Amino acid sequence: MDSERTRRVTFARTLLRLGRVSNLPTVWTNCLAAAGLAAAETSGPPPSGALLVTAAIAMSAIYTGGMFLNDAFDREHDRAHAPERPIPAGAIGTGTVLGLGLLQLLLGVVGVAFASLRFGSGMDRAAVVSAVALVLLVVLYDLWHKNNPLSPLLMAGCRALVYVTVGLLAGGGHVEPALWLGSVGVALYVVGLTWLAKLEFRGLGLRRVGGFATFIAGISLVDAIFLAAGGRYLWALLACLGFPATLALQRWVRGT
Repeated sequence: MDSERTRRVTFARTLLRLGRVSNLPTVWTNCLAAAGLAAAETSGPPPSGALLVTAAIAMSAIYTGGMFLNDAFDREHDRAHAPERPIPAGAIGTGTVLGLGLLQLLLGVVGVAFASLRFGSGMDRAAVVSAVALVLLVVLYDLWHKNNPLSPLLMAGCRALVYVTVGLLAGGGHVEPALWLGSVGVALYVVGLTWLAKLEFRGLGLRRVGGFATFIAGISLVDAIFLAAGGRYLWALLACLGFPATLALQRWVRGT
């Protein structure tokens, strides 16, 4: 009985490592910022809590699904450079990781469609199309980020499409200027962030600039800045909590 329980706990930890779940607070604050900016721009009521939570769950599934595929596609690289990762360490098979990753991406798109139908103004095709585009860009990044000088733009596009997808849900199918500005702002931040990740891989020493994990957590602060600029001050304070939450979770599960 104890050995079976230990096996299940170990497998659960493996899944958490594969999904880099410590970074999820930054995804949630992306969703918060997108919804807040969409509602502020239209001067309408804020989106329902149910819509926001469902959208956050859908975006989380796409994020973790992409991270699973990242490990699956990078398995040969990891055997040489990161043998402690779950696949080269023998903790889980490549086929299982691929299957779980694709399933999560599918569930993310389904979640967006469900949020639109159940909590929005009906089936918002634009939001679903945006979610599909996000999934395709995630897969493209996972397939083509090694030795690709454009990979920071691909990663930035993924975060921008989180903004656009959730903004479409919250804004009834419309993307207003404030939301575009927020999506571009977070994209520019992520371009710099992904460039720093390349420096980390090359061993150039990010400790001198504060550590890469801190920069990942900083995405939440970028979200907070745009919420405050849009007049959503309480929402901005809530987004700020994503920064310490991400750092705290990174002590438990590595974010890279």
